[in-house]
Amino acid sequence: MAFDLAAFRLHFPEFASVTVYPDTLVNFWAALAELEISATRFGDSRPYAVELLTAHYLATAKLNTIGSNPGTGGGAVTSKKVGDVAISYDTKFLDSVTGMAYSGTRYGVLLSAMMRRYGAGAVQL
Repeated sequence: MAFDLAAFRLHFPEFASVTVYPDTLVNFWAALAELEISATRFGDSRPYAVELLTAHYLATAKLNTIGSNPGTGGGAVTSKKVGDVAISYDTKFLDSVTGMAYSGTRYGVLLSAMMRRYGAGAVQL
């Protein structure tokens, strides 16, 4: 089943703004998610899994535009300092070996739980 952009925006209204999240951007990430989510493994739940991975990709990409250098990771701020400016990030969610790569967003956490339920825990997308 093909990605349904209108349904995605309805299910995830935080991505409803076509100004912030243009159709071309959402469709780009959705196309990648469709390649990575197995129809065999997820069955009728595949569209939801694709939507979760798409939302995870969009949220992660958005993090690259907020106070960090694109592509450098980031994560939750664990400490900060004002004098002589310093900031530390929790980057454990970037560890794709342990599957923590999805814990950087609530969508990824939901997808990880779904993967475990469907027996995809040992398979890295």
